[in-house]
Amino acid sequence: MTESAKHVRVIEETPAYWRVLFDNPPFNMVDATICEGLQDLLARLDASPSLGVVVFESANPEFYLTHFDLTGKTGNITTAVGPSGLPILMDTFVRLTKSPEVSIAEIRIVFPCAAAASVARSYSSSSIVNVDMQAPSAL
Repeated sequence: MTESAKHVRVIEETPAYWRVLFDNPPFNMVDATICEGLQDLLARLDASPSLGVVVFESANPEFYLTHFDLTGKTGNITTAVGPSGLPILMDTFVRLTKSPEVSIAEIRIVFPCAAAASVARSYSSSSIVNVDMQAPSAL
């Protein structure tokens, strides 16, 4: 299993329904491996004509996705160009937004919590707006 596949796991429930699990402990920090995993996922989406629904969720109930990691693990995601002609980071968002599949962000809220913002922080709020629906669920 590649490093990116460990952090962005695809669970093919049926040919028409997949779950995508973000798992980059301890905080689901977004780094090059997450972006590479999403690029791999987008290639798989393009090659799966029967797919209709993709649900994105987090392995960590306290963090969906957190800040972007600027400690040197960015790889080439700020300089390389994706299939859309945009830098990889923007390419990921644009391609997900234009994808024909229905995409849902399942955000688990851990009670008690001060606010839902404690779950969807920083980068995750940017990624959440790129899906078709957000579905909060309580633990």
